[in-house]
Amino acid sequence: MESITIVQITPLELATLLENTVSKVLTVFQENSKDQIVSQKPYRLNEASNFIGVAETTLYSLVHQGKIKPLKPGKHLLFTKECLEAYLRGERPETNEKVDPSELLIKRKRATI
Repeated sequence: MESITIVQITPLELATLLENTVSKVLTVFQENSKDQIVSQKPYRLNEASNFIGVAETTLYSLVHQGKIKPLKPGKHLLFTKECLEAYLRGERPETNEKVDPSELLIKRKRATI
């Protein structure tokens, strides 16, 4: 059985001890949160093409062929690091859905006269 020693401390010492402990915990939490946020930041088209070493037009082609799935098709294509690394490892996207090229274009309404 372990022995427990009880030490009498002043309220000021207790406050200092708690403040230091909370400060250490918050520092560790914030560092871990920053790492997670940075790793989850999506890549834009030019960043993604540089990351995998292809031209932007080739990356568009890979998206159209369903070999890479963008984070959000639409006006801007965004890619997760995990998605790009999976492509480099030769893995297929989770879904085999192909992105319709019309979704990659900006749709504009014509004015009627």
